[in-house]
Amino acid sequence: MSVQTITEHHPRCEGRRIISKAGGGGLQPLSRSLHASGAPDFVIRFVETTFSILETGAIHESAAVFTFSREDLVPPMFLRVTEECTMHRQSYPHFFYYLDRHIEVDSGSHGPLAHTLVAELCGGDPARLREAEAAACRALEARLALWDVILSSL
Repeated sequence: MSVQTITEHHPRCEGRRIISKAGGGGLQPLSRSLHASGAPDFVIRFVETTFSILETGAIHESAAVFTFSREDLVPPMFLRVTEECTMHRQSYPHFFYYLDRHIEVDSGSHGPLAHTLVAELCGGDPARLREAEAAACRALEARLALWDVILSSL
């Protein structure tokens, strides 16, 4: 399905620029925008690494990146924040609602569905499974590097 097809059939996408091979833009507009925004180099590296995998990889690799470097990580990370910061729940109800909702949806439905998607896209093919694993590992390494820089600055 092309970006044009998506925007024609999904009105909420209308007028939005989606970065993909089908959109013809590729990483160049993203990279230029990140640099122009003044984003820190470590953030730019993380975003460019992730989008590079998504742009050049096969669909099973993209699904693995989404599943293992986001859907599997967010619920436990947000859960820890909500457990360790309960004293701030009353002061920031919208923020905690956001965290609680992500925990519920990502661990309840999105995560399991993402795992099913990766399994179906790989179809038990050992080569596709290795490719999916390698893509997920690259994305996780990029995320870890991002978090390491953030941690060192605290």
